Parts: sequence; C-alpha cells; structure tokens
Amino acid sequence: MKRTSKPGCIVATLTITLLIFTQQSCTIKESDNTISSPDKKISVHFRLSDDMKAYYDIYFSDSLVIQNSRLGIIMENEDFSEKLVLKSVSPEETVIDEYEILSSKKRICSYKGNKKVFHLKNNNGNEMDIIFQVSDGGVAFRYFFPGKSNNIKKITNETSSFNFRNGTKAFIQPMSAAKSGWCQVNPSYEEHYIQDVELSEVPVNEPGWVFPALFKYYDFWMLITETAPDRNYCGCRLKQDSASNEFLIGFPREPEI
Repeated sequence: MKRTSKPGCIVATLTITLLIFTQQSCTIKESDNTISSPDKKISVHFRLSDDMKAYYDIYFSDSLVIQNSRLGIIMENEDFSEKLVLKSVSPEETVIDEYEILSSKKRICSYKGNKKVFHLKNNNGNEMDIIFQVSDGGVAFRYFFPGKSNNIKKITNETSSFNFRNGTKAFIQPMSAAKSGWCQVNPSYEEHYIQDVELSEVPVNEPGWVFPALFKYYDFWMLITETAPDRNYCGCRLKQDSASNEFLIGFPREPEI
C-alpha cells in the first residue's frame, strides 16, 4: 500500500515498553550512538552496518533483549533503507511531559525521557532523521524528513524490524484475512490470542499480527505498539519472518483500503 506524507512531518512512531520483573564519520564517537534512559537501565545502540544499512539494539542493564533490528523507509522515488551516511548526532536532550487521561487508571500522567536524533542522508543526498526517545519504561523511535517540497511523498515500504533473541515467547493476536467473516467485516481485531509460544513455533499467518503485541524473554516483558498515527500514515501490523525471530512492519492490504 502506498501512503502519503507531507514533507517535514513525522511519519511513523513505534513504542517498545520494557517491563522488568526480577560506515560512519570519524568525527562521530561510538558513545554518540548510544542513548540511555534517565535511570541508565535501558539503552539503545544505533549503528550503520558495513553495507550502509541502519540497525539498533536494545539492552536492559547488560542484557541484550532486542538485537540487529533494521530501520528505514522506502519511498516511491527515494530509498532511505540502504546506502545511508550518518551526518551527525544531536546532543542528548531531556524531555519532560505531563498530560491528562480521563479514561485511564491514573488521570494525571508524568513522563521523563532522553532524546537523541540521528541525522542521515541517502545515496542521493536527501535527508532523513531517526529520533529515539528512551524513558525508564521503554523506547520509542520515529522517522522525520527535514527537507521541504511541494510534491506529495509516497511511502511504499518500511524496513523497521524487531529481532528477538532465541527463547523469546509471544503473546499475540493474528490479523484476520480482509473481507472475511460475518458480513465481510474483518479485520475486526477479535481473533483469539496465541499465548506463551516460542517464536520458532508461531504459526504462519499471512495477514500478520495485531498491535499491541507482547513478548517475553526470560524475565523481560516487551510490549510493542504504534503511537500517534495521523492522516498522513496508515495503521500498521507486524509480519513475521518465518526463517528467524524477526518481526517486520506490515502495511494494510488492498482489500482493507
């Protein structure tokens, strides 16, 4: 599916909540590519591979919980998923927010996190920012295009992925096939969850898996969802790479439009 986004707007935001129960320029230091939560327990490591693709890892303390996960956007006429160059990294910035939710268990909510922006350019010299924000409860990332243009930008694919470690188990709901079910109302997000299943045993489901999705790696619980989709971007789902523990971002199918 093609998706339209106004130039300069944030086009996607993914949030990873962690619940814990027990080729680059020589002027950019390795430490610049790491961003940590205020309590220093959660950290994200960003990097470009030798083939110039963007990846990230997530740690809790010294434990690697998400590894070798891809980042990137593919437009109709531009590719921001490979042949990337890291131009610069912003200084770490503290973000503090307070907001009200009338339908939540807690009416007044407070948020504090650390933010860092990775400024990249593709093979054509066009720019894309990847923004990471890390709080004591989890990680969020989003894409931002700082260039200005009067042309409509059409996004055809997103290479964002979540690559879990061996031994991770899933608690996820399958996406139903479009136009199936009573009066062809699917997907209606009413399917039965599969629970406590190792990723190697997750059945193939071509339409994908619904957000939010819950995963457990030993004592680490990880909730993945999308946040703040607007009219310039569609609602997504997860797709599984059946040959690995990697889940990818999937777009709605043609019958769902």
